[in-house]
Amino acid sequence: MSTPSRRSRHRRDRGAAALLVAPLVVEGCAAVLAFGALTLFVPSADAARGAALGYLGALERADYRAGYDRLCVRTQEALTGEQFADAARSRPRPRGHRVLRTALHGLGGVSHEASVEVEVVDAGGATERQVLDLRYEGGAWKVCGDPNRVRAPVIR
Repeated sequence: MSTPSRRSRHRRDRGAAALLVAPLVVEGCAAVLAFGALTLFVPSADAARGAALGYLGALERADYRAGYDRLCVRTQEALTGEQFADAARSRPRPRGHRVLRTALHGLGGVSHEASVEVEVVDAGGATERQVLDLRYEGGAWKVCGDPNRVRAPVIR
Protein backbone atom coordinates (compact mmCIF):
# COMPACT_ATOMS: atom_id res chain seq x y z
CA MET A 1 0.00 0.00 0.00
CA SER A 2 1.41 3.32 -0.90
CA THR A 3 1.15 6.35 1.30
CA PRO A 4 -0.24 9.55 -0.18
CA SER A 5 2.42 11.89 -1.34
CA ARG A 6 3.16 14.98 0.59
CA ARG A 7 1.75 17.04 -2.30
CA SER A 8 -1.65 15.32 -2.31
CA ARG A 9 -1.95 15.55 1.48
CA HIS A 10 -1.22 19.28 1.26
CA ARG A 11 -3.94 19.71 -1.40
CA ARG A 12 -6.43 17.79 0.72
CA ASP A 13 -5.64 19.95 3.78
CA ARG A 14 -6.12 23.13 1.77
CA GLY A 15 -9.46 21.89 0.47
CA ALA A 16 -10.67 21.12 3.99
CA ALA A 17 -9.56 24.55 5.21
CA ALA A 18 -11.36 26.22 2.30
CA LEU A 19 -14.57 24.35 3.17
CA LEU A 20 -14.33 25.62 6.74
CA VAL A 21 -13.44 29.23 5.90
CA ALA A 22 -15.77 29.78 2.92
CA PRO A 23 -19.01 29.97 4.95
CA LEU A 24 -17.43 32.51 7.30
CA VAL A 25 -16.35 34.68 4.39
CA VAL A 26 -19.83 34.49 2.83
CA GLU A 27 -21.49 35.41 6.14
CA GLY A 28 -19.09 38.32 6.63
CA CYS A 29 -19.79 39.66 3.14
CA ALA A 30 -23.53 39.33 3.68
CA ALA A 31 -23.29 41.27 6.96
CA VAL A 32 -21.30 44.07 5.32
CA LEU A 33 -23.79 44.29 2.45
CA ALA A 34 -26.77 44.34 4.81
CA PHE A 35 -25.23 47.09 6.93
CA GLY A 36 -24.37 49.11 3.81
CA ALA A 37 -27.90 48.76 2.44
CA LEU A 38 -29.36 49.78 5.78
CA THR A 39 -27.27 52.94 5.99
CA LEU A 40 -27.94 53.81 2.35
CA PHE A 41 -31.70 53.34 2.36
CA VAL A 42 -32.79 54.42 5.84
CA PRO A 43 -33.62 58.13 5.87
CA SER A 44 -31.53 60.16 8.30
CA ALA A 45 -32.08 63.36 10.26
CA ASP A 46 -29.01 64.91 8.61
CA ALA A 47 -30.50 64.27 5.17
CA ALA A 48 -33.84 65.81 6.24
CA ARG A 49 -32.00 68.84 7.60
CA GLY A 50 -30.06 69.12 4.34
CA ALA A 51 -33.28 69.04 2.32
CA ALA A 52 -34.77 71.84 4.43
CA LEU A 53 -31.58 73.89 4.00
CA GLY A 54 -31.69 73.34 0.24
CA TYR A 55 -35.30 74.48 0.11
CA LEU A 56 -34.62 77.62 2.14
CA GLY A 57 -31.51 78.36 0.08
CA ALA A 58 -33.59 78.22 -3.10
CA LEU A 59 -36.07 80.72 -1.64
CA GLU A 60 -33.25 83.04 -0.55
CA ARG A 61 -31.88 83.01 -4.11
CA ALA A 62 -35.41 83.57 -5.46
CA ASP A 63 -34.99 80.30 -7.38
CA TYR A 64 -38.65 79.36 -7.05
CA ARG A 65 -38.40 76.53 -9.58
CA ALA A 66 -35.75 74.81 -7.43
CA GLY A 67 -37.87 75.46 -4.33
CA TYR A 68 -40.92 73.96 -6.03
CA ASP A 69 -38.90 70.90 -7.10
CA ARG A 70 -38.11 70.29 -3.41
CA LEU A 71 -41.82 69.94 -2.54
CA CYS A 72 -43.42 66.54 -2.04
CA VAL A 73 -45.81 65.12 -4.62
CA ARG A 74 -48.90 65.82 -2.51
CA THR A 75 -48.00 69.51 -2.22
CA GLN A 76 -47.10 69.79 -5.91
CA GLU A 77 -50.49 68.30 -6.76
CA ALA A 78 -52.17 70.99 -4.64
CA LEU A 79 -50.48 73.97 -6.29
CA THR A 80 -48.68 74.72 -9.52
CA GLY A 81 -45.15 76.04 -9.78
CA GLU A 82 -46.56 79.43 -10.73
CA GLN A 83 -48.86 79.52 -7.69
CA PHE A 84 -45.92 78.56 -5.49
CA ALA A 85 -43.74 81.32 -6.96
CA ASP A 86 -46.53 83.91 -6.59
CA ALA A 87 -47.07 82.95 -2.94
CA ALA A 88 -43.31 83.08 -2.25
CA ARG A 89 -43.02 86.51 -3.92
CA SER A 90 -45.93 87.85 -1.84
CA ARG A 91 -43.93 87.36 1.37
CA PRO A 92 -40.76 89.18 2.34
CA ARG A 93 -37.82 87.38 0.75
CA PRO A 94 -35.70 85.46 3.26
CA ARG A 95 -32.04 86.44 3.49
CA GLY A 96 -30.86 83.99 6.13
CA HIS A 97 -31.91 81.05 8.25
CA ARG A 98 -30.82 78.94 11.18
CA VAL A 99 -31.91 75.39 11.98
CA LEU A 100 -33.09 75.02 15.56
CA ARG A 101 -33.92 71.31 15.63
CA THR A 102 -34.70 68.33 13.45
CA ALA A 103 -36.98 65.46 14.43
CA LEU A 104 -37.77 62.20 12.66
CA HIS A 105 -41.24 60.70 13.02
CA GLY A 106 -42.02 57.05 12.35
CA LEU A 107 -42.63 53.59 13.65
CA GLY A 108 -40.16 50.81 14.30
CA GLY A 109 -37.08 52.95 13.85
CA VAL A 110 -37.81 53.70 10.19
CA SER A 111 -38.84 57.30 9.67
CA HIS A 112 -40.47 58.61 6.53
CA GLU A 113 -41.57 61.92 8.00
CA ALA A 114 -39.57 64.66 9.67
CA SER A 115 -39.93 68.20 10.90
CA VAL A 116 -37.25 70.85 10.81
CA GLU A 117 -37.71 73.94 12.97
CA VAL A 118 -35.94 77.01 11.58
CA GLU A 119 -35.61 80.71 12.22
CA VAL A 120 -35.87 82.66 9.00
CA VAL A 121 -34.64 86.26 8.73
CA ASP A 122 -36.18 88.32 5.95
CA ALA A 123 -34.68 91.25 4.05
CA GLY A 124 -36.32 93.70 6.48
CA GLY A 125 -34.63 92.06 9.46
CA ALA A 126 -37.74 90.41 10.90
CA THR A 127 -37.27 86.87 12.18
CA GLU A 128 -39.94 84.22 12.14
CA ARG A 129 -39.86 80.69 13.40
CA GLN A 130 -41.19 78.06 11.01
CA VAL A 131 -41.57 74.32 11.17
CA LEU A 132 -41.08 72.64 7.83
CA ASP A 133 -42.74 69.25 7.49
CA LEU A 134 -40.84 66.80 5.31
CA ARG A 135 -41.65 63.42 3.79
CA TYR A 136 -39.20 60.83 2.48
CA GLU A 137 -40.33 59.85 -1.01
CA GLY A 138 -38.59 58.77 -4.16
CA GLY A 139 -35.30 58.38 -2.30
CA ALA A 140 -35.17 61.98 -1.06
CA TRP A 141 -36.62 64.24 1.62
CA LYS A 142 -39.25 66.69 0.31
CA VAL A 143 -41.01 69.63 1.98
CA CYS A 144 -44.74 68.92 2.46
CA GLY A 145 -47.82 70.86 3.47
CA ASP A 146 -48.29 74.57 2.90
CA PRO A 147 -44.72 75.85 2.59
CA ASN A 148 -45.85 79.42 3.33
CA ARG A 149 -47.56 78.52 6.59
CA VAL A 150 -45.94 79.86 9.73
CA ARG A 151 -46.56 77.64 12.76
CA ALA A 152 -44.92 79.85 15.34
CA PRO A 153 -45.21 83.55 16.18
CA VAL A 154 -43.00 86.12 14.50
CA ILE A 155 -40.02 87.14 16.62
CA ARG A 156 -39.16 90.87 16.42
